[in-house]
Amino acid sequence: MKKPLTVLVLFVYMVPLSLFLTFYQIFTKGMKDSFELAIFTIPLLLMIAVCILVAVNIMAAVHSIVRAQDLLFRTVMIFKLCLIPFYIVNFACWMIASMVFHIAIIIWPMIPFIIAYTYFTLLGTSAYIIAKLFSLRKSKIITTKQFVLHGILQIIFAVDVIDTIYLAIKQKSFNEY
Repeated sequence: MKKPLTVLVLFVYMVPLSLFLTFYQIFTKGMKDSFELAIFTIPLLLMIAVCILVAVNIMAAVHSIVRAQDLLFRTVMIFKLCLIPFYIVNFACWMIASMVFHIAIIIWPMIPFIIAYTYFTLLGTSAYIIAKLFSLRKSKIITTKQFVLHGILQIIFAVDVIDTIYLAIKQKSFNEY
């Protein structure tokens, strides 16, 4: 189960890297307008690959409930912490791109899709936490209120990392039951 998460993290980082290279190509080569749009296919394909990997991770998390092979909170916490720089770079890149006028005309209509993509990457790791919470709820180790609270916290940016750290700390007390 760690393998899909590792591949997801790697591909998530490939997207901003490909975007940097794309913007570098556009600004240094003075490309024609038609080629500028075509060069965005590589980052777009990588974004699609990330979305597919998120879906694979969600299915793996659901499958882990059935097979009772949940990942530890600490394991998922490490992956979530590894993704923090991505979210910072992602935000900074799109913010800068939306402030440069001739790029902003292209970027502004894409902002809802960019936010959806970024949120979708969050779900790739949160699915494992929610699956683990579900199995803890099924075993009556946590209450329904705790399950709902932590489930909601796992789908909110930044709060998901704090909640995962809290759950990783509490992991030992969960194992005592």
